[in-house]
Amino acid sequence: MAVDVSSELGATAWEGKRWELRSALRAARRAREASRRTGHDPAERLIHAGQLLAVEGDGNFTVKQLADRAGVALQTFYRHFGSKDELLLAVLEENVADGVRDMELITNLVADPVERLRELIQLPIRMSVEPDASRRLLFHARERQRLAVLYPSDVEAVFVPYRQLIERQIAEVERAKGYVAADPVHDADVVMRMVAVYTHVVGTRSVSWSIDECAAVLWEFCRAALWREPDGGRPPR
Repeated sequence: MAVDVSSELGATAWEGKRWELRSALRAARRAREASRRTGHDPAERLIHAGQLLAVEGDGNFTVKQLADRAGVALQTFYRHFGSKDELLLAVLEENVADGVRDMELITNLVADPVERLRELIQLPIRMSVEPDASRRLLFHARERQRLAVLYPSDVEAVFVPYRQLIERQIAEVERAKGYVAADPVHDADVVMRMVAVYTHVVGTRSVSWSIDECAAVLWEFCRAALWREPDGGRPPR
């Protein structure tokens, strides 16, 4: 039989200390942005400029505009990136990495490992309504689809940090609670893809679901699937 972990869950850290978490998140982001803006690494400055231009417009900026925004020479851009597409791949990768760092910052406050996993699955959806998130999500969707034709393996690698974070947390639940997931590696990949899709459609207002409704349904679906009894495998303890 599948394990019922619903009794383990209380109010989420996001709901319980919303203002405190948002404050910590803003502080971390300001520090990260200041470091990239004034840092000595031209590649980081170029990526940061790309992140800003992608949110401010439709991503249709030139390499010259990018170099000017980063405060570097055009030749410096081509020393680090072979093309604008390579820079955009780096922007996508860094955006996801930033999101993972933000989620880890928040979930480090959550002691229970099952509750922490729930936060990691729901947070991208809740964070999708933050300022500029809609434009960032549209940029991600458009560029991910376009670049996947040219650089399929690189685009797949963009989401690896989040998938690995989910996989590690599934393993932590097993260590702490004894809940044996049916297939942690593949399940983490499925979770990653579902979260990415629903974060996009909620953040871009493409569905009528509320944020809380979508987050709750997604977690309940993942909870039931993760601790299902696999055919021919070990039953959950």
